[in-house]
Amino acid sequence: MKIKLLLILFITLFAINIFAGSLTYSPDDKSYSISFPISWLIFEQDNGNTMLALAPEKKGDPFRETVLVTKEYVGNNTNIEFYLFNALKNIKNKYPSFVKEGEKNIIIDNIYAKEIKYSVEENGVRVNAKLIIVFTRGNALKFFFLSDQKDSKNFKNIFDEIQKSIKLR
Repeated sequence: MKIKLLLILFITLFAINIFAGSLTYSPDDKSYSISFPISWLIFEQDNGNTMLALAPEKKGDPFRETVLVTKEYVGNNTNIEFYLFNALKNIKNKYPSFVKEGEKNIIIDNIYAKEIKYSVEENGVRVNAKLIIVFTRGNALKFFFLSDQKDSKNFKNIFDEIQKSIKLR
């Protein structure tokens, strides 16, 4: 009887973990992995060079919080500072409303990275963004965390947990 009860308890706990967990994405080359809450939608484009994750829709909220990851082969002929300079120049050209709010050095899965916080205006909505750039194995990985200004505080903890889940190969 005790064995049956333990078996039922084990099966129940196993089922709960499967359905209450998170979604983990990794491109085919396994250059990184990143996890999201189970309710998010994940899309892949460009043979895994672009990944888009969207938070669930909220009624009356026109902006869906987003995590965008792009991977670009850069070889060994550039450094992260130069790459960051060009990435920010491209963002500034696309969004004249660009405002840089901070920059710092961070570590992602034991690898040096740059983190930039900024905001832009898009379709009448002020979007807060955090961009993390990390170089690994000749690739530049860019992780964008995007939320509208009014929901930024609500998504800070979620984005922090997503960021902590990043694993690099």
